[in-house]
Amino acid sequence: MKTTIGFAALVASPSRRRALGAAVALAALTLAACSADPAPAPVSDTAVAPIDRTVAPLEPATTVSDPAGQRISLPAPPRRIVCLSGLCDDLVVELGMVPAGTSTPALLANPALLGDRAAEVPVVAGTFGSEDVESIAALQPDLVIGLTGVH
Repeated sequence: MKTTIGFAALVASPSRRRALGAAVALAALTLAACSADPAPAPVSDTAVAPIDRTVAPLEPATTVSDPAGQRISLPAPPRRIVCLSGLCDDLVVELGMVPAGTSTPALLANPALLGDRAAEVPVVAGTFGSEDVESIAALQPDLVIGLTGVH
């Protein structure tokens, strides 16, 4: 005995409708994947203008705002910077300078920073967050950089 199922009976249940929908989608994707490659885009005869990527060198900033919004200005770019945090040491060395003093001499001695030349940088007396102010002043800095809430 042969059973024939009509289309209406095939899509009568939600699970059969989902299965039929998935089969139709799969067939459409298969046909699309087997189709010929699209024609390549036409090549334009006009030349594309080159992009000018030159930029002017940055000028040293002599005015900054602290975290409280107070503006601080220096008469000239600082040359003697005393660092009270490792982040400052890293930044100063990355800019091609040597700190005038540091509270983290072990970090400066890292070969990625100053290596053996770190021994030439004076160490600020005191402990982290309690650096000796007179020790800092004796280094005659143009700028002292620390951390908000600590220094």
